Amino acid sequence: MLHQRRLFWICFYSSCTLFFFSALIYDHYQSHFDFDNQLTNENISIEKALKQMPICVPDDRPRQRTILYTLLEWTHFAQKYNIRYWIAYGSLVG
Repeated sequence: MLHQRRLFWICFYSSCTLFFFSALIYDHYQSHFDFDNQLTNENISIEKALKQMPICVPDDRPRQRTILYTLLEWTHFAQKYNIRYWIAYGSLVG
């Protein structure tokens, strides 16, 4: 009986501790994932970004513009539905 009671309290305190730290982590990430402000504060337009990108052939610029607009739309979609994602090494990873 004593062993069961001790095990119960260990599980109870462990669960409370886990919940507390999970709530802290969740609150931290929710307050720092404000993509709308990041987008407006960056002030980097697609056209400015295109000027910094090299091209191989003249047809590259329309393709690059399309890809950047697609990424911008994806960003708005992800914000709307609270989808977290990141871009690593040129790939979209979710």
